[in-house]
Amino acid sequence: MPPLVGDQLTISLRDDAGNSLDLTRSIVRDNAGPSVIGIVPAHASVRRGPFTTSLTGANDISGVAKAELWANGRYVGADAVAPYSLTVRPGTYSGTVNLRWRLTDQLGNTRDHTRQVIADNRAPTVTISKAPADKAKIKGTTRVYVKASDPGGVARVELIVNGKVVARDQAAGYVLAFNASKQKKTMKVRVRAYDKLGNVEYTSTRTWYRR
Repeated sequence: MPPLVGDQLTISLRDDAGNSLDLTRSIVRDNAGPSVIGIVPAHASVRRGPFTTSLTGANDISGVAKAELWANGRYVGADAVAPYSLTVRPGTYSGTVNLRWRLTDQLGNTRDHTRQVIADNRAPTVTISKAPADKAKIKGTTRVYVKASDPGGVARVELIVNGKVVARDQAAGYVLAFNASKQKKTMKVRVRAYDKLGNVEYTSTRTWYRR
């Protein structure tokens, strides 16, 4: 039986005297759950932290009653008002998030719509490959060579001296240079790296002294 079929329903009434009356009405059978035009975010898109997923163009001949969401098999919640939208909170998890929206119409018919999203809540790796050692005495232009990587790409690395950014680089083969002669006598130094989603990681702190 097709999900939506136009039918004619006829009721015939007869009394004991032989009089008759036929009543005909058109009806539509609905045996399918609601459809959607699309799901946001796009398939395989990358998201950081809590993100919102929503349905576009949800429709059903009998009307949509509710939309429910599961993420990696875990129930997230329900929304009964269009446009249907819920927030997924993956926490520190990084990896594939399998989204499953289940729509129910006013007759109880259901239909599932799925989407995969990539959660990236992992900070990049960052290390100092070449720089003055901890407790070193420095002067003039000082260079810090950095290695940083992230599966989603590194946006930039920054050199922080006494809480202030004194140099940054956005291209791999990162080199951060600053003039030590313009800094305080004691310098607390560390490097931080951001990935393209905003996750951040820091190196340990080194102390340098100005000559």
